[in-house]
Amino acid sequence: MKEISNDPVTASKNEAVSDCAKRMNQENVGSLVVEDEGKVVGVLTDRQIALAAGDHQGDVSAVTTEEIMTDGVVTLQEDEDSLAAARTMAAEGVRRLPVVDSSDSLVGIVSLDDVVSLTGEQLADATTVIEKQSPGYEP
Repeated sequence: MKEISNDPVTASKNEAVSDCAKRMNQENVGSLVVEDEGKVVGVLTDRQIALAAGDHQGDVSAVTTEEIMTDGVVTLQEDEDSLAAARTMAAEGVRRLPVVDSSDSLVGIVSLDDVVSLTGEQLADATTVIEKQSPGYEP
């Protein structure tokens, strides 16, 4: 996963959602990985914040991350590959996977966009091989 994993932006489970929204804006991310005592316990997305704002008449200052985050989050081991990431995302119906090491400590996050980008690069490389081995070939 190291080839496509990004540095995660995190939150604590007791943090105010309004502070999380500010951090997402500052870091230009759509989700935060929620940690508790060094372990991944959830994911908070910008969509969840928007829905909470609707439920609370726009004032999410008293809402905590734990109240609206997705808990029981699925993670990916750092030694797994992009195919495992794609399969896990499909099986679980998620667009983001926190990446953890052997002690379940957070080391990164991989998104569906990352997997698609890598797949595009791999297809471009395969096309190059086909074109080199088949002179005159045009799709």
